[in-house]
Amino acid sequence: DTSHNWYGRLPANLELVKARSRSGKVIVVAHYRPPGNISGMFQQNVLPPLPDYDAEMTSESGSESSTSRSTEYCTLKTREEKNAL
Repeated sequence: DTSHNWYGRLPANLELVKARSRSGKVIVVAHYRPPGNISGMFQQNVLPPLPDYDAEMTSESGSESSTSRSTEYCTLKTREEKNAL
């Protein structure tokens, strides 16, 4: 799901569930009411990126018993942290 937390959305419209994976990563699932990804509303609801941070997307795939999963993580790093790598 690629729902966004729209700017100005009231917390009452959002349910969060948090769990920890076997490897220790925290997994958060968000359920929005009304749902995000409303066509034509991106510009008025998504703020510009912070100037001192870059987002890096990483993916993790795996399977547990009869279910499979694919998860994407977004990590914010300052440009100084990124350049130090």
